[in-house]
Amino acid sequence: MKRLFIKPTALASIALATALIWACNDNKDQLSPAQKQANAESTAEDNSQIIYATQEMMDVTSGAFAEKGITEGRAITGGREMTWGCNPSISGNFNINTSIADSVIYTGSITVDYGTGENCDALQRRTGKITDNFVYAISLKNNSLFTIREDISFVGFKKDSVQFDGNVILAAATKSPTTVEAKGAKLSYADGTSAQWNGVLSFEYERVKNTRNWGGGMITVTGSLSGKSRSNTNFSALISSGIVFKNTCSGRHQYIPVSGVIDINSDGIDSKVDYGAGICDKMFTITTGGTTTIHYWDKAAL
Repeated sequence: MKRLFIKPTALASIALATALIWACNDNKDQLSPAQKQANAESTAEDNSQIIYATQEMMDVTSGAFAEKGITEGRAITGGREMTWGCNPSISGNFNINTSIADSVIYTGSITVDYGTGENCDALQRRTGKITDNFVYAISLKNNSLFTIREDISFVGFKKDSVQFDGNVILAAATKSPTTVEAKGAKLSYADGTSAQWNGVLSFEYERVKNTRNWGGGMITVTGSLSGKSRSNTNFSALISSGIVFKNTCSGRHQYIPVSGVIDINSDGIDSKVDYGAGICDKMFTITTGGTTTIHYWDKAAL
């Protein structure tokens, strides 16, 4: 399976990958179970880019924040940006507000600039910019209390030939999962097709003991999405059982889903993705029209 977006985060790759079912609007009711299954499988690779792109954005901006000493609410999942085959320029500025008693509020912006990709290797080529405008507040009285809100936008950002457009709002707070809301997000491909979606995903990171930071070996993802596939088919996807990702299944400490279920409907056709019972077998199943097939992760990417 060729993965265009974000190898370090196998965690998301199929999590919403199968959220879109490739179906013809005019004859969807006449499709046989085999045709429905074939459509679901062919759409899985195409639309896995949605989750890849989301996780890529989170990892890149997490790395930029970590360089500034901010790790609250989320953590880098695959390693520092320097280890991903790229060395982008990271710049930023912020203002400090201490007018509220016992609190410090940082307001500013961070930009991750890949330029024309000259600082990336051939396997991890990224171009363009990601800009993250943020408000980060921390309690001086209780160092474990924080809130953060980020508004992330993209300026010609591409991974290989796939471009990410749209707006993503990220929010986190003490003892709460990190929410990632996509508004008019879009992946555009070299062949002129695109996938568009809206929705909210919740990422709950395993917490590092006795700190306010999140950076353990497990993530649980919940939420729902809706939009249109590259074939212009309407879809909706609900994570009906939280998807659990672990970074202990791969020698590279990349996150891989080991359990959880996604229920999908695409123009009236139902499908289900099941990631198993917690075993690091790098396997998941897709069920459509009563037919179940087994799929395996691309071992070369792990």
